[in-house]
Amino acid sequence: MGKNVLDSKPPIRLWGLSRSIAHQKQCSKSHGCSKCVWAKKGKRLQVAFPWLRFGRRLDTSTFGLGCSVCCRYAWHKKMAANGRRAVATPCRALSSGPLGKKSEFEEFTVPLRTKIWHLNRHQETQKHQEAMKWEAGHATESELLAGPSTEEFDKVLNDMRRGQSMRDVLGGSASDRSSFMRYCLSEALLDLNRERCRTAATLCVTRDERKGRLLIKFRACGWKSLKVFTGVLGMPRLNEGASAEDLVSATAKALRRFCYKNFSPPRMGKKLVQSGGFDLTLFKEIREKIHILCTDAHPAELLASNIMSGKRKSGKPEHNESVFLPNIVLVGRDHAHASTRLVKRPWACIPAIQDRVELLLLFLFFKCLTQIQNDD
Repeated sequence: MGKNVLDSKPPIRLWGLSRSIAHQKQCSKSHGCSKCVWAKKGKRLQVAFPWLRFGRRLDTSTFGLGCSVCCRYAWHKKMAANGRRAVATPCRALSSGPLGKKSEFEEFTVPLRTKIWHLNRHQETQKHQEAMKWEAGHATESELLAGPSTEEFDKVLNDMRRGQSMRDVLGGSASDRSSFMRYCLSEALLDLNRERCRTAATLCVTRDERKGRLLIKFRACGWKSLKVFTGVLGMPRLNEGASAEDLVSATAKALRRFCYKNFSPPRMGKKLVQSGGFDLTLFKEIREKIHILCTDAHPAELLASNIMSGKRKSGKPEHNESVFLPNIVLVGRDHAHASTRLVKRPWACIPAIQDRVELLLLFLFFKCLTQIQNDD
């Protein structure tokens, strides 16, 4: 906040309260002037929020509210990193509306018509507290550039195990720091599973589809230790349906993503793509080591298993170029789905039962013969 050049530190032009009052006396606009609004409300707002300022970026012409502490803090981290990598800003984004941008307090783009609770929300965020700590001189440059501690990773891992959202207690969208920490933990687990599959002697893959999602898990066993390891290959989405061709495409897609290191990183880690990539050798090894494939007894699942083992031809030519799982020895079938359909569906085909409510209640009260046979 200083010189009127874009490379100033930071490139923000502040508009003082006395200057706004002077502008209000000469302004001809009765409504819609942000400077006049700041002249009326600025003194009262700065008493409640000492960090609040009014100004604009030098490359824009729109004035707005901003946080002076967070702006200096973010600029210091950017200068400390020498521009080689992006650093998480200390400003949080709100869920929707005009304050939906992640750096609205840092970039001085908060509108004058904002609510008080918006300012309170920003003041209570963790990153604003970090900026205040740095402003007081309790944080050094090395601490700003240091990675998260073990306790922070442990907390994020526990939140992931409980299925907790990345958003904090105050709400709003997830911070870049939280999303990047979760991505690092997931990549560490994937690296561990990739190494287990690389050293395994045999693999067993189980596959199950529900509500447009295909869960694919594996069980690996090695020659030396004879220890059994389990993990998840992926959970792709079925975009076209639940046909046999879609199941084959989704399985191949999940396995390719599993063998792709640093796949789809968050915006804070785009440069990780350069150090990652697709491991073709591991992709071929896993396909050759899969000896058992377990699915349910659904016709589409059975047909997909036959297509992947090379026993049947697919309707898509790309599936027939090579056998995806050439060393399949056993295809396991879960008959629980078939028995459930056998119990529930036959009665819908008998018109007499549909017309008579008494018989329907009788069947609901007593066990039918197929269900008794299934229990035995």
